[in-house]
Amino acid sequence: MIVFTPSSNNPLLKVSAAGGTPEPASKLDAGQGENSHRWPFFLPDGKHFLYWSRSSHVGQSPVLYVGDLGTLQARVLMKSETMANYASGHLLFMRDQTLMAQSFEPGRMELRGEPAPLAEHVAINGATVRAMFSASETGRLIYQTGEASTGWQLTWRNREGKQTEAISKSRALFVPGNLA
Repeated sequence: MIVFTPSSNNPLLKVSAAGGTPEPASKLDAGQGENSHRWPFFLPDGKHFLYWSRSSHVGQSPVLYVGDLGTLQARVLMKSETMANYASGHLLFMRDQTLMAQSFEPGRMELRGEPAPLAEHVAINGATVRAMFSASETGRLIYQTGEASTGWQLTWRNREGKQTEAISKSRALFVPGNLA
């Protein structure tokens, strides 16, 4: 199953990976002023997914939901300024410009314990409200610091934070790629 949004002002849609007609995967809540569902991210069970919701109501914070492929119902997980990912038993999300990790039980759809900072000054693309990071189940994490529009050089760093090699020359990229 593929979950996507056809534009930034729509709910999410789902379609079989084999093809077919897209069907709704989320429902905008007009009463809450929701006008955008974005950045779906599947959880390990392949049935549930994270997604971010924006509201047009003044003072209404964007939220992160857990959706279910079998229903249009969703559960608010937390307030969130942008999207989130799940990796290695943790929810990765932004708080100000700090990338945070918090223990997350996908079977119960619950956060546990307190969040811990992973990286500071992580960029958020203002045009798309997309945090510039990606993580894998193998423990690899890639992120951009600074401003999204200035470009960057991707580098490998070891667990101590020491640069081991450059991956690319400095240039503007839209989003760090998904890691395997």
